[in-house]
Amino acid sequence: MPITVKLSDSGGLNAQMQVLVEQQGGRLKAANQKNADEFAVLVRSAVPQDANSRHGRHLAGTIAETAFGPVGVQVSIGSEADPYPAHLEFGHRARNGAHVPGKSSWYPAKRVIQKRAHDRILRAQRAAIKAAAPSG
Repeated sequence: MPITVKLSDSGGLNAQMQVLVEQQGGRLKAANQKNADEFAVLVRSAVPQDANSRHGRHLAGTIAETAFGPVGVQVSIGSEADPYPAHLEFGHRARNGAHVPGKSSWYPAKRVIQKRAHDRILRAQRAAIKAAAPSG
């Protein structure tokens, strides 16, 4: 039996949240930036690097952080010249049919940082709400 819940913005919650982001966005952006920095450093250290690369480039050099929305930061890996090699992350079959195990780097780094990042964002959100709330 499906349960349907409809939420309406009768109390102006969306407007209040927009004001909160405008007033306290710097606090949230700083927490997200710190999470992204820690994640990028962890991934860079975990990405397999081949000292004998024929291209002279490594996947670690393609890790980039970009702004995402008003308070978000996005970490990406790969580029047009060096696409993300999913076969390295998850494993693949060699030409002779043997299985080559993956060398995971992205998802283990995500699992390591996930709880700490979530808690940091919660603290920043609570601090922003407290700072924006009228005292009384």
